[in-house]
Amino acid sequence: MCLASRALFVFGVFILMLPCVSYGQTDEATRAHAENKQMLWSQPAKAIEREKELLRDSIGASARVEGYQVIAVGYSLLNKWDSATYYHHRAALLADQVGDARLSAVSHHNLALLNLYFEDTLSALLEFEKARPYMIQQGPSKSRADFLRGLLLTYPPDSVDARIRYAKLALLDYSTQQDSAGMVQCYSHISQDYQLISIDSSIFYAKLGREIGRLTTNCDFERLSLDLANAYLGQKRTNEAILVLREAVQTTNEESFCPVTGELYKKLSDLYEKEGDFKNAFLYSSLYYELVELNKVKDEWSDTSKLSFDSLRIALIDQARSHHMAIVRYLELSHKADREAEQFQSTRMLNFVIIVACIVLLITLVYLYI
Repeated sequence: MCLASRALFVFGVFILMLPCVSYGQTDEATRAHAENKQMLWSQPAKAIEREKELLRDSIGASARVEGYQVIAVGYSLLNKWDSATYYHHRAALLADQVGDARLSAVSHHNLALLNLYFEDTLSALLEFEKARPYMIQQGPSKSRADFLRGLLLTYPPDSVDARIRYAKLALLDYSTQQDSAGMVQCYSHISQDYQLISIDSSIFYAKLGREIGRLTTNCDFERLSLDLANAYLGQKRTNEAILVLREAVQTTNEESFCPVTGELYKKLSDLYEKEGDFKNAFLYSSLYYELVELNKVKDEWSDTSKLSFDSLRIALIDQARSHHMAIVRYLELSHKADREAEQFQSTRMLNFVIIVACIVLLITLVYLYI
């Protein structure tokens, strides 16, 4: 999973997994805590400071665990990972001491996601196992589906059966909760994993997820379009892959930034370049380059986007030059053929005149002789 995808998944589940408010002290404290959680996305630094002020008051241990979680998530959003790790560990340690199964499971789940973000899958798996009993026994729910989806990411790419099994279990829970965004994510996981063992199944699940993605606003349609295109490419169906990608590009909302849009542009540029269509390759490479510059994207392509852009521009110029030279050569050959045809016609006329003259001369000589 690329860095951007991991960030979106982890941040989203961090927020969703924050337990319900249980301060049990005063209505004012409860309300302040709820406001801090709502403030995390827009003003994480302010939410952290407000939550720290609440922690200075004499509040219960369970409420303190929740406070640590809010602060940890806030630091994650600010990319202050050392502080985020510290508070996630404090939340998990205190939750275990309190003996609250729910808080303990949530805290270890969040720690697992943090480890998963840094691709420490072994540590993530250990934390998931600590959260497993409570998460599994609570029955179909969004939190259990989030847990299962996180758990499947701890398995290596070649553990296809395990990854698909957990993705399908999570899909059932998301379906029960009518969570379209979660369902699309599961379809994406399943489609990607099936590419290793069954391209037809990969295409089937990508199409299902893609139709649901049309109804959401989280770049889901674009993401599943990319999965479907990759599946088509697995069967050498390049033209169909290009059509799918172009449809996804056309539906992208130009007024908001979708992280997947850059991947669509890059994929289209690469495909057109392989097909020798440097005009379209240059078009989508330039769109990607503009997207990088506009949004200051820093990913695995941003450092090379300018080089790719320039190389395609050179290729396009070379192709145009080749076409120009071909046209010039064609015109030269055409003029040469015309000249040769004219010369041939002139030669035929001259030969005809000579033959007629010879015949007339011969007739004249015969007449004089007689």
